[in-house]
Amino acid sequence: MNKTQAIEILSNHFGGSYLGTFVVPAVSPTLVESIQWEGDEGKTFHQWDCSPAPKSMVEDSQLIALAKHYV
Repeated sequence: MNKTQAIEILSNHFGGSYLGTFVVPAVSPTLVESIQWEGDEGKTFHQWDCSPAPKSMVEDSQLIALAKHYV
């Protein structure tokens, strides 16, 4: 399985559209974001819009393993 296939599987599972990636910045603009993302600086997350539910995010290294779980 490749990342494109994993994104398609997870899009179906989450019932939302794929929004692309988000890289956690080394320096967050607020204290709340600094605490929220502590230890994840520089990691890439894939995002889905699951309106009306909150966004779903999956860390890049977990993308294929999670998709395999839902196959």
